[in-house]
This record gives sequence, C-alpha cells and structure tokens, in this order.
Amino acid sequence: MARSRRDHIEAKVLFLNQSKKKKGNQVTAEYRALSWRVFRIFYRKNRAETTRFSNCFLFKIKTKICLIMKYLIAFLLVFTTLSMQAQDETIFGQATRKGGFGGPLFEFNAPGNTSNASAGGGGAVILDDFFFGGYGIGTVSFSDYFPPDRPDLVLRKMDLGHGGLWFGYTPLQNKAIHPFSALRIGWGEVKYRAVTNGGLPGEQIERVEDRLFAITPEVGIELNFFSFFRVAATANYRFVSGIDDTRFGVDNDLLSEFGFGLTLRFGGFGSYWMKD
Repeated sequence: MARSRRDHIEAKVLFLNQSKKKKGNQVTAEYRALSWRVFRIFYRKNRAETTRFSNCFLFKIKTKICLIMKYLIAFLLVFTTLSMQAQDETIFGQATRKGGFGGPLFEFNAPGNTSNASAGGGGAVILDDFFFGGYGIGTVSFSDYFPPDRPDLVLRKMDLGHGGLWFGYTPLQNKAIHPFSALRIGWGEVKYRAVTNGGLPGEQIERVEDRLFAITPEVGIELNFFSFFRVAATANYRFVSGIDDTRFGVDNDLLSEFGFGLTLRFGGFGSYWMKD
C-alpha cells in the first residue's frame, strides 16, 4: 500500500515537472508540497539506518580522541617526572649576575710622528663577571704623517677603522672602583692619501686602501657612577696585521701602537637581578 502511494506521488511529481515547463509558476506551490512529502517518506524509510550510521561514526571519533588524550597525558607525566629527577646544568642558567650594556668607545694613539683619535661604540651581554658582544671603532682625527725616509712624501686623511668581537672580565663589580679588562678582535681597513711633492711641480696624489686585522687587549680601572652608568679608563696595545701595500711606509709595525682608551657603559649590570 505504501509503495503504491509513493509511486503515485513520484508519478505526480514527474507530471508536475513536465507541466512546469509549459505553465511556468502556476504549479510551483503544489510542486514544492509534493517534493517535501516525497522527502519525508524517504527519510522515514531510512531513518533507522541513518541514525545507526551517525552513532557509529560519532563513536569512532570519540574513541580516537580518548586514545590520543591518553597517550598525551602519559607522555606529559613521563616528561615531567624525568625533568624533576635530573635537570642538566647550563652555561647561562647558572649565572647569578645577568645584564647587558651599550655605549661609546674612545681611543687615543700616536703611531710614528703623528697622533690620532678614534671613536666608536659597542654592546655586550653580562654573565657574572664576564661580558661578550661586539664593537666598531674608526679614526675621527689623524694628523699628517711624514715618513722619515721620504722627505718628499706626506700621508694625509688617514682613516683606520675596524670592528668585531668584544670580550671582557670585570671582577669585584660591587665595589665603586674595580678592575676592568677587555679584548677586542676585529677586521677592518686603513685609507689615506699619499701626496708626493706637495705644492710643487710634479705633485702626485694617490689614494690607498688596505685591509687589516686588529687585536686590542686593554686593562684598567672602572668607576661605578650610577647603577646604570660606568666609566672605564684603560691602557691598551693594538696589534695590527694584514697590511700588504707598504710602498709609502704604512705597515703593520707603524699601526701597532700603545694607546689609551675610555669606555662608557650604560645598561643593567645585574644589580636589578642579583645584589652583590
């Protein structure tokens, strides 16, 4: 009985579909009503099967989620237990004083029969009594250089600059005045103008550039002016190597000289994290 009723409705829907093409929207309402009745009959017939499929699908999803959660909880428990039982020592984690700073650098040298001043800056990280970071410095004033064996030659506008790694050791930082030592390792270049027969007939000017490698150890004392500001006065020696063009008397020995330095450091020196 139900089957014949459904066949009758489907036949009527087919008839209305054909009629709709001919009569336009006159049968739209009846067509929608019959379509809804066909859908209800199909849903009632397959409702039990659809519900069973949905329940089975949801059950599988819940089972997988529960299994994943169990593995995750077990992993976290094992990881936490191992971390509590044996924690590795680390280089940075054991430091009692941690901080950082930055500031300008000043240097004064007298290579040959000249005098020059250099300025730059640097910054570093503090771990206990040590610090490590980077720097850069260059000549801001360089007097003319007259090679002793070349009376017709003068070197002008000499510019020496280098930058690289900066390491330091400052013990007894809790004292207002304490030792300061550092080591700068850098790469750079030297530039100058070689003037031959300056101001005379046949004057020649040649620009010279050469790369160099510089190591500058320094030692001195440092003063704690404020908790965030310190000044270090040092004596240093700049070792220079790598100069290749020595035609005008500029070589490694000329640029390797004793000097004096002034370092201004601004930052946090550990007093905020750990008082001495």
